[in-house]
Amino acid sequence: MLTHLRHWELVYALFNFGNDYNLDKRLSFIKDIINKETIYSLLWWPLLFTFTSIISYYLLQFFAEGIILGYKKWMRPALYQLLDRNKLATKSELAVERRTNKILIEKNGQLQNSLSDSIKIEEEQKIRIDYLRQQIEDHESLASSKDTEYQRIKEIYEHDGEISKNLGEIFAHGEIWTWVK
Repeated sequence: MLTHLRHWELVYALFNFGNDYNLDKRLSFIKDIINKETIYSLLWWPLLFTFTSIISYYLLQFFAEGIILGYKKWMRPALYQLLDRNKLATKSELAVERRTNKILIEKNGQLQNSLSDSIKIEEEQKIRIDYLRQQIEDHESLASSKDTEYQRIKEIYEHDGEISKNLGEIFAHGEIWTWVK
């Protein structure tokens, strides 16, 4: 842009010539402007200005980006924390929360393992209880059959006792039965 301001006549002459200028006059006008200036002023100063402008643009962009990132990283969280502390968590709080979650997940896994072990033990105990119940039922049925047998023996003994008693009474009264053939 500085080149255009410094050599505006050259730029103007390239695009706009009056009707009274023919091709030779135009070329001689351009050659005069070029001959008055040195190679440094025509080529190197514009290039230096261009590169300086580009570098300045990128440096300014870098600083602007730094300001934006600084604002996002430090200012915005500080403002959010001042405005609504309950809804925001800092990185340290988040790290503590993650550690706590990790510990809880590990404990949950341990509890799951112990629960599955407890379930296995419970199933084994149920099988053992069913086996013992079956044995108790077998013993009860055996005891019941023995009790029934005992009752029959007791009835027989009592019946024998009555017979013995009756025989004793018969012998005590002197009644003898004789059997005639």
